Amino acid sequence: MINTAYIETVDISNKYFHINLLLDQYIPIGRYFEKESEYLHKHNELSFDEAVNVAKDLYKHRSNEQTELYISKKMLYPKDITNNWGDVIFSELSNYNIPVWLIFFDPCRFANWGHKCEYTLIQQENVHFSVQDTDAPSEDITLTLIQ
Repeated sequence: MINTAYIETVDISNKYFHINLLLDQYIPIGRYFEKESEYLHKHNELSFDEAVNVAKDLYKHRSNEQTELYISKKMLYPKDITNNWGDVIFSELSNYNIPVWLIFFDPCRFANWGHKCEYTLIQQENVHFSVQDTDAPSEDITLTLIQ
């Protein structure tokens, strides 16, 4: 019989990767949309400059000379964010009518589209949701390079 009084549990995400999964910044935006949409509507969205700062902070450990980081020139609705084939990138969020900033991260700008890039939605400083896609964003979406 195992004596459970001496079994130690380890939070490996925190201990080995220094990621605290209990922090708000790791809660996907879908959870907020689903359960707290009134909360989001009552609070001010981020300004363009605030969204740029959040994006820089999110990607600071992954940015280098080979990467590029972009932001949409205006807030968009998830259902309107499509790739160059017209597919909705955030299809799981297409029913939510909350404007978000679109962040586009290209981890290897010289590789054309033979690799996955990351699309991230930002609504508030600690509310974001990311997906990876191998297709370029639609030409209808105007993006600005973040320096």
